[in-house]
Amino acid sequence: MESLFDYAGITNDKEKKRRILEYVDAQTEQKWLGFDSYDEESSWEAFVKKIKESYPEAVDDTGSVANLDWICREHARLSKSDTGEIHSLLRKFRAEAKKLADVVGNGSLVNKLMKCFTPAFADVIEE
Repeated sequence: MESLFDYAGITNDKEKKRRILEYVDAQTEQKWLGFDSYDEESSWEAFVKKIKESYPEAVDDTGSVANLDWICREHARLSKSDTGEIHSLLRKFRAEAKKLADVVGNGSLVNKLMKCFTPAFADVIEE
């Protein structure tokens, strides 16, 4: 975002905090609005620091199978009707799997992902 702010000439911390909310979903926006560092007195840097502290997985550039397992436990037994949860799973799983591309084979990743779904839905996906 920093490069976009620079390009747009946005230097005001309050404006940066307001603009960043345009790029997140409604739930995340509500969480971020609740951060003490979103107030008028706090700097942009303090706000970014709080975001990074709140989402350590986003700044962790070393993937692990344990992280994939945690993601799968968080999104267990998803069915066809769990559209929002499926999209959340896929975003998180892809990000973690990308970090493991040189370590874990694609077949293992697919098997792990498929275990996140109910057996009936997994069968439909495999067809």
